[in-house]
Formats: sequence, structure tokens, C-alpha cells
Amino acid sequence: MLQFYLRLHGLALSWVGSGRIIFSLNYSDEDFGEVARRFVDAAREMQADGWWSPAIGQSNRGIRRTVLKEALRHRF
Repeated sequence: MLQFYLRLHGLALSWVGSGRIIFSLNYSDEDFGEVARRFVDAAREMQADGWWSPAIGQSNRGIRRTVLKEALRHRF
């Protein structure tokens, strides 16, 4: 999903292959700063949309329960 958020912020990753973040190192300091800013903005927007919830007190059992509840809520 991060790839879609990055695209919204003007950073297009390759849609082919493993999805690793590989890009040219031929950037000026200003250009790299702009890429970093957009990356952080995309990640913050993704977090604000609920994709990265806090993991405080989470366990495998709690995660399974949450997924089950969400599935049942959407099903019924």
C-alpha cells in the first residue's frame, strides 16, 4: 500500500519485480531532501488513514481476534 501513497506524493516506484526501493544516487542534496520529505509525508498520510496502528500490547492472539472481528463486521 505504501507504493500507492508514494505515488500520490509524486514518487513512482517500479511496478515490476520485488518492489524494493531502488533509485539513482545521482541526486543533489536538495533533490534527496525533497524525496525524503515526500516519503515521510506519504508514510504519515498512510498512518493517519489507519494502516499503521500502534502495536502497544498486541499479541498474535489479539491480532487474530481483531482480524476476525473486522471480517465478521464486513460480512454481516
